[in-house]
Amino acid sequence: MTAPRGWLAADLVLKAAMLSLLAFALLHQDWAQFAQNLYDDIDVFDDICHFVNWAMLSGAVGIVLLRRRDLPPWVIAGLVLAFGATTAILWEIGEYGAFILDTPESTTAYRDTLGDLGLGTTGSVLAGLACAIAATRLGARGRRPA
Repeated sequence: MTAPRGWLAADLVLKAAMLSLLAFALLHQDWAQFAQNLYDDIDVFDDICHFVNWAMLSGAVGIVLLRRRDLPPWVIAGLVLAFGATTAILWEIGEYGAFILDTPESTTAYRDTLGDLGLGTTGSVLAGLACAIAATRLGARGRRPA
């Protein structure tokens, strides 16, 4: 038995809304930490945030992709990595324009940006591998998560 098309559309809208809420939560968390000076008080805080945030955001995309029965695990891993790397680059461009252009941080911005890109992409690689492993295990059982 198949679900009515309206249910499938509602399911897609719900998943898109959940992903949007996750993205908003990560952005809000980043702004809140600026307000509390956690980036200045804890030396590696920025690095931890870039790794964890991109692992979570990319993992959320991977979970959505796991529902696709026609995608092999290596394609899911590649799409998750592509999403994570692209969004990390866009984030750093925005961060550079918003926070770094005319500040004392401009002298260390290049090293920080490269580090942030590396950590964001590494988090995406971790999420992509986890989703590929999950796809392999779920595929062996002949089903995907609901």
